Amino acid sequence: MNKKFLDTIEYSISDKNVLLRTDYNVPIKNDIIINDDRIKASLPTIDLLWEKGVKNIIIVTHLGRPRGKRNRGLSLEPIKKYLQQIYTDHDIYLTDLYQSQSIISKRENSIIIIENIRFYLEEERKSSRINIELFEQKLEKLADIFVNDAFGTCHRNHCSMMGKGYEYKIGGLLVKKELMNILPKINNPKRPFVCIVGGAKVSDKIKLIYNLLDNVDHIIIGGGMAFTFLKILKNYEIGDSIFDPVGAKEIKSIMSKAEERGVKIHLPIDFMTGSNFSEDCKKLYIDEDENVPEGYMGLDIGIKSCIKFDKVLETARTILWNGPMGVFEFESFSQGTKSIISKIGDVTERLQASAIIGGGETSTCFKMYSYMTVGVHVSTGGGATLSLLEGTSLPAIDVLDNL
Repeated sequence: MNKKFLDTIEYSISDKNVLLRTDYNVPIKNDIIINDDRIKASLPTIDLLWEKGVKNIIIVTHLGRPRGKRNRGLSLEPIKKYLQQIYTDHDIYLTDLYQSQSIISKRENSIIIIENIRFYLEEERKSSRINIELFEQKLEKLADIFVNDAFGTCHRNHCSMMGKGYEYKIGGLLVKKELMNILPKINNPKRPFVCIVGGAKVSDKIKLIYNLLDNVDHIIIGGGMAFTFLKILKNYEIGDSIFDPVGAKEIKSIMSKAEERGVKIHLPIDFMTGSNFSEDCKKLYIDEDENVPEGYMGLDIGIKSCIKFDKVLETARTILWNGPMGVFEFESFSQGTKSIISKIGDVTERLQASAIIGGGETSTCFKMYSYMTVGVHVSTGGGATLSLLEGTSLPAIDVLDNL
């Protein structure tokens, strides 16, 4: 990755105003931040900016999906309070984009947070061309240097992600960490390379699976998408379980390419099902070679599937995991996901395997149940991580300065 990052630039940014694009799209309830992982992940970049003597840090970020409308419940006020507790030697302000210049011009040694950038339709390019251009010009005038540390949004070409008009566009430490931890492992993996793919729909992961078939040795299929595979390949009766008609059209092609590439596909053989999508539903175990009856839906893999998948993971030296095995939010249907997490912890610790946990829901459940971090990279990205694994270009990375 021949991009310039904050710790590798050869020029001084002392006494410069820096626009720092971060991803502070964190869960907030009653004005309290429930999970601060994404904020913590950006702090090394902020600290390094202060070490380099910048004048002010202007933070631009988003929260939720206000769709271009002001929403008090999606204000960045909790973010401001959080940063005030950490950076006690710096003044911290929260201001509207179009009122920010009067604050920035009068301050030094301050953090100026621009209120939720998605309050503007222009941010997601959902306005007229002239309004978007004026919006980009406003962003350009905020600072002298553009630093992108919002890895989780790098698959978007949103205005604040692209740094248009800035002479210097630099990657932050979090962006560097993500790229350096993911790309070498998937481009030059230690083998066997095992990929675990879960989630609801095959169609959501088609590009990922096709791209991985050129590089992996094994693919484990779990989650709701497993039922579409079983229905197509084995004419398995799946009851009320998820069936993805769009993804179903690709399954035979996936299996054909897997056979051509020598990749082994592993499907679950037993399940925990429920009468509806809830924790307190009626539960029914479906053993190997049994069909799922009408009125029940598969919500987790069963113990035999866990044992089957453990045997595959035992051989792994590189693991990529994207998508839970079941509805891990419900304790009764979290066992398959917990089993995968436990085995990843085992092989990374005992056998020095390395693992990439692919962002979004997968990162959430891993952090809920894991005791292990050595050898494991838990990505802060969701869609950005998936795009990277799919081999798709990330527009906000492409525009960064080259070495």
